Amino acid sequence: FLPPATVARFGEGFRLLDPADPTAYATCFTAGYGRSLMHAGAYISCGERVRHFSPTEIALLLGFPPTFRFPPEIPRRKQWHLLGNSLSVTAVREVLRDGFGGSTTPTASSISREGAKNSKRI
Repeated sequence: FLPPATVARFGEGFRLLDPADPTAYATCFTAGYGRSLMHAGAYISCGERVRHFSPTEIALLLGFPPTFRFPPEIPRRKQWHLLGNSLSVTAVREVLRDGFGGSTTPTASSISREGAKNSKRI
């Protein structure tokens, strides 16, 4: 949990999520999560206390499989850093599916078509 003095000092600038709120959402987690208090990711409100998301929770939000685990020798802060440089597996899949005509596997012809479309926009 974050120290109460830290929450009192920076709390209004935190993106606090209530786990009971079905409309709550986290926008992003950066490589600075766990090191930088502001603008690095959301926090979870647990009653009167506030905590970081665990690396496992962030990995699940990013679409990693539930069985994904870091090796135990990787410290928590490094796990946050590595996840902060990740993309959402689900979001990337949808972008690829949309950009390549419904298939998540790009072909040479679909890449050529996309390249031709993009070059016409310039």
